[in-house]
Amino acid sequence: MDYDYERSQFIQMFGQSFYMAGHKALGGQILALLVLHEDGVITLDEITDRLHVSKGPVSQVVRELCEQGLLQKTWNKGSRRLYFRLTPKAWSQSIRLLIHPLQHRLQSIQQLLHRIPPEAFDHHPRKQLNRLMEVYQSFIDGAEQLLKQTEQTEYRYHQQGS
Repeated sequence: MDYDYERSQFIQMFGQSFYMAGHKALGGQILALLVLHEDGVITLDEITDRLHVSKGPVSQVVRELCEQGLLQKTWNKGSRRLYFRLTPKAWSQSIRLLIHPLQHRLQSIQQLLHRIPPEAFDHHPRKQLNRLMEVYQSFIDGAEQLLKQTEQTEYRYHQQGS
């Protein structure tokens, strides 16, 4: 297998999954690029060159990833260039970013059910809304469990100094 092809496919697929989770595909591609990068740090110019994207969108998405707690700025000794790396808690933070909109949707459903009197709905819509709440809550509970496990893994990884 051609490593460059496999690498490119991984980056594209990671971008798609990031997009499906409600974020910009370019953000996922940048994260994947960092995962596969030889030393785990990268400049804006390297990102634009490797992803074949102009600097404007890359700068904007990198800034957003930093604000979201997924990337951090860093400098290398002997260089005046700005580098970016994954934060030590990038993966747990990415799970938090996934959970937050789900929690918001769940709250919206709960508010709808509380505001609308029972007689406003026949049995079917109320039953469907309750089922939807159960599904969201189940997913959130599973994601929160995954978050705890990911935090433990990140902590162990950080303790090992890697």
